Amino acid sequence: MLKVKNLVKSYSNQRVLSNITFDVCAGERVAILGAKGSGKRTLIRSICRLTKCDSGSIFFENGNLHNKTIQDTSVGIVLQGDGNLNSRMSTYENAMYLGSLRGLDRVKCSKSINKLAHRLGLENCQNYEVSSLSLEYRQRAAIVCAFVHDPTIVIIDMPELSLCDLALPYLSQNIDLSMKPSVQILIVTTNDMDYLSLLCDRVILLNKGELLFDGSFADFERDLHKYELRLSMSAALLARIEVQLMSSWKADNIFWRVDRDILVLNYSEPHQVLSTLDCIYQQSELPVDLTIESIPLEKTYQQFL
Repeated sequence: MLKVKNLVKSYSNQRVLSNITFDVCAGERVAILGAKGSGKRTLIRSICRLTKCDSGSIFFENGNLHNKTIQDTSVGIVLQGDGNLNSRMSTYENAMYLGSLRGLDRVKCSKSINKLAHRLGLENCQNYEVSSLSLEYRQRAAIVCAFVHDPTIVIIDMPELSLCDLALPYLSQNIDLSMKPSVQILIVTTNDMDYLSLLCDRVILLNKGELLFDGSFADFERDLHKYELRLSMSAALLARIEVQLMSSWKADNIFWRVDRDILVLNYSEPHQVLSTLDCIYQQSELPVDLTIESIPLEKTYQQFL
């Protein structure tokens, strides 16, 4: 089990983590979400022992993670982009080097590299210098290096920034094939719902260094507002509509706000706004404009504030 307890970190006078506490059990797949500046990267860098926090502790396998040596701390890391690779070495050389740091013998390490490279479609270029690979293939190479020593904790930072949509099945399949479901822990930072839904079953949401949500992906998705309806109308009509429908919006978990002369509704399912539209079109005047858009995941965080 991974236990994060009362983690605090500040840079200069700015608090980036504020008493963060949570546990991750063996076999769990956890997504850490948050807008830019939420503290998610500082959190995972702390778990990776790349950043030392001001106070608090991180325990793994009944010991303080920061007191363990690299050989007895089995953490596999895929940093954003290719941050855990030497660009002048090949994928094979990078993975062999990292495997040797973990105490793997060359034969076992080589077998592991070849198996992972095949799964990720790198078998024909694993001996190419990393700098010659595309950004997507560098990310795949980083995944090989992260899994080469069969880690207990796997951390992948923002995979959507380097992998195209077509590469997502490779990542998902490799994780499914490589991980031991009841033993290993997966932690992913992402703002992409496709990655979130395929890779993780639990969500931890951060905002300005504070933990806002910690629960199952099913609960997170159920409460998530996926659409935004914007209605431009006169001030008089807007006032009447708000008075008539405020209670039903609350009951239906619809987030609303007024932006000048525009009524903005955020909701999860299309049927939730049918009564609103029906009420509006029974009025003596009609809206000037109406638009409906899908809401990016990053924008939905405001509902948790």
